[in-house]
Amino acid sequence: MILILALTEASASLRSADNLKLKPGLDYLKNAWQGPSIEGDNLWDGLEKGKPNLIFMYGEFCYDAKRQAERTVEMYRDYGDRVHFVIVDLSKPIPTKTQVPLVKKYYTGFFPQTTIIDSHGKVLLDYTGEIDDATLIGWLDAAVRSGSDADNVEDGAGVKPPASQ
Repeated sequence: MILILALTEASASLRSADNLKLKPGLDYLKNAWQGPSIEGDNLWDGLEKGKPNLIFMYGEFCYDAKRQAERTVEMYRDYGDRVHFVIVDLSKPIPTKTQVPLVKKYYTGFFPQTTIIDSHGKVLLDYTGEIDDATLIGWLDAAVRSGSDADNVEDGAGVKPPASQ
């Protein structure tokens, strides 16, 4: 019985947040509780080693987080096959022990919080607040490229990429 539970938990941590979509009818102009901004499958997941990861932490009532959730879902559509997406709704108790260490390590006390980690485990971007599409694309491209050439990427203070056009 213990072995079966261990195998089930191990295999669950290999899945990525899938089928991400924005909750219909979100009000982007005011802070209001409207439930989870992002819906999908496997939203309880943690990091996947050996693959770039984007961690998005947010609060359901924050209009900045709702707008960043919209960008995150757009990036999922473009990068979901190459980047592992981890979605953490901080308005609820953290659902699994795979996300608790992420919150402890990367959450700054404010949201939205976006962290991009390359396939080698190096933090490329750890940012609180809204991030425009071009900046997000630049950092995601850097994370994907780092799998083949880690020396091409600046370090985690978030100071180089957005040059992916």
